[in-house]
Amino acid sequence: MVSDNDDQIILSKIEILKNEGNGHFKENRLPDALNSYSAAFDVANEHVNDGIENLAQLSSTVLSNRAMCYLKQADRNGDDELLQNCVKDCTSALDLLSGNRTKRTTGDESGVRSIQTKLFYRRARAHFMLNELNTAAQDCLTLLSIDKYNKSAATLLKMVRSKHEHEKVDASPLAKILAETKTNLEDLKYEALLLSLKRVYALLSDDVNTIGMELGRRKGSLSLMFDISKGIILGNSIDNRGDEKLCDDDVEDVTKCRVFALKVISTASSYAPFVRRYLVSAMFRNVMVDVVDLASSASSLIPDNLVVVCISLLLRMIIALDDISENTPPKYDSLVNNDAVIKLILAGLFSSDINTQKASLDLLSTWTSNNRDSIAHFSAGDGNSSGKKVNKVSDADMRSMTPRQLAAHNKHRYDVQLAQTARSRRNTMQFLKSNGMKFLLQCVVKSSDNM
Repeated sequence: MVSDNDDQIILSKIEILKNEGNGHFKENRLPDALNSYSAAFDVANEHVNDGIENLAQLSSTVLSNRAMCYLKQADRNGDDELLQNCVKDCTSALDLLSGNRTKRTTGDESGVRSIQTKLFYRRARAHFMLNELNTAAQDCLTLLSIDKYNKSAATLLKMVRSKHEHEKVDASPLAKILAETKTNLEDLKYEALLLSLKRVYALLSDDVNTIGMELGRRKGSLSLMFDISKGIILGNSIDNRGDEKLCDDDVEDVTKCRVFALKVISTASSYAPFVRRYLVSAMFRNVMVDVVDLASSASSLIPDNLVVVCISLLLRMIIALDDISENTPPKYDSLVNNDAVIKLILAGLFSSDINTQKASLDLLSTWTSNNRDSIAHFSAGDGNSSGKKVNKVSDADMRSMTPRQLAAHNKHRYDVQLAQTARSRRNTMQFLKSNGMKFLLQCVVKSSDNM
């Protein structure tokens, strides 16, 4: 046993070395600070079993300071070993304070809590930098249970949760395939790019609602699909690659890539909320015009099936954006670009491909229909339903209405029918004024043998 006087000498020696380390730390001499804190802890560790009062609290402070040195060094060079040393020191210090390795300190409880908050925060930061998000979150929550107003802990916890959500999203199947798609595009690996696009299309076909909305949320994903469908590779049109001429096999793969990229957008558009949320944003406000320009292009690399998919996409956009039903107020502003619709219909009718002509007729009949609810909408080209469902008022619901409610319902239904009729008449007249009947008759004459 050592005497009380010896206790004070030991504590004083540790305090001097600790203060020496603090001085080095303030001057940003981290290696010197580490040496001083290590020397202080070595002295304390020699007397850990001597029953010196307040030794555990002082030792914890030294370890906390040394952990801060490790953390600051790791901030500079990203060394995981330094972060692990920080975690070890914080854990050892917390063990000392909790009495797991020596008798619990009898020092001031507020001083103990102050050290604990620093230790939990520093260990949480180290876990966060090591990407150990669950343990980082646990330390933040423990710290907040000690000090619920600790702003640093609350901020760090928010960062941990944000990173966790981001990584969870980035780990989704769609995220991985989109990353591969972008890499294959940058590396000009057209065959691999086609495979990636087919995988995205397959995911959408399995769950168009969930995957479609995730595709829309992912920054740059829709732009990537549109660029591929337009034949834009690394910022250049594939028709104008200069000396980088495509071989026949690459031309075929690129053409298929363009079709599947647009199929991805078209399939996602079979879910009306996707269209309303993402395809009418500022970035894609002219998407109808872009689709029509793509389908009407004179490029030799525009295949008939790409035009068919363009028509399919536009048809689905019409269904989503030009809806008048019992669930929709009859007074509304249509988001459909009718000039673009007419241009695409006429381009399709003028085509020599029978499937393109049929797709154009489907688009025309839908666009000019009086009641689109009665049409079984199927996409031209990929066979998927448009996904449009109308929740009609049932007979049972009508029987449960009061006379006033029933009268209001019947008036609304009548107003909807008037609006649908007006829309049909307006679209039909606009088509006829654009020489639509002339093109329609020419289509009938050209296709008489096949109709």
